[in-house]
Order: sequence, then structure tokens, then C-alpha cells
Amino acid sequence: MQGQPSAGEAPTTDLAGAYFEQLGERFELAADATGGAVDRELEIAGLRLRLRCAGERMQAALLPPFEHLAAGASAGAPQLTISLFDTASTGVAAPPPLWAPLPAEDGRRRRPPAGPALSS
Repeated sequence: MQGQPSAGEAPTTDLAGAYFEQLGERFELAADATGGAVDRELEIAGLRLRLRCAGERMQAALLPPFEHLAAGASAGAPQLTISLFDTASTGVAAPPPLWAPLPAEDGRRRRPPAGPALSS
């Protein structure tokens, strides 16, 4: 059957990509619900980063500790954009995952393999 993977063949659907697309759509809804996105550009360890917050409340809650990392206007385009929103202040929930949860382990804690002791 076309579109269905055969036994042993990996599915061709990109569930993570589809989920992140849905998250992006939900972010836009959240930003619209709060009067728009607030963008801040930072530079952390040489990486130019854009944080997009859905509304002023998210921005006020998360960004103050990073103000000293604000990127200058001449720093260029961001290499990574992270969009942030919460249900409490926007009324928009994240979509449910598109994949089934992994089965739980038996609950026992795993211990690291024995090896040389670390000294300080």
C-alpha cells in the first residue's frame, strides 16, 4: 500500500516537524491574544538568539535575567529563534503530542556502570 511503510521500514511522516509546526501556529494565536509578540535578541557564547514572547507578561517574567546579554543592532541575523508562550496568560494551550508515549520502565533506578572513582 502506497504511503505505508513495509515491515522493518521507518515511517516517512515527520511527527516532530508536524508538531513544531502546530506549536508555531499556537504561538501566533497566543501572541495575537496578548497584543502581539515581544522580541528580544541576545548574544550568548557567540550565538545570536531571538526570544519571542507572547505578550508582555511572559517577557516580564522571563527576560530580565538576560538583559545583560542583549545583542547590539549590528550583530546580524539570529541563528536561533525560540518562541515562548503559556496557557495561563494567553488562554492558548500547546497541542497534544502527535506520537504515542513511550512505555514506562519498571520503575527501578538504573545505576551507572562501575568505573574509576572521580577525584576532585
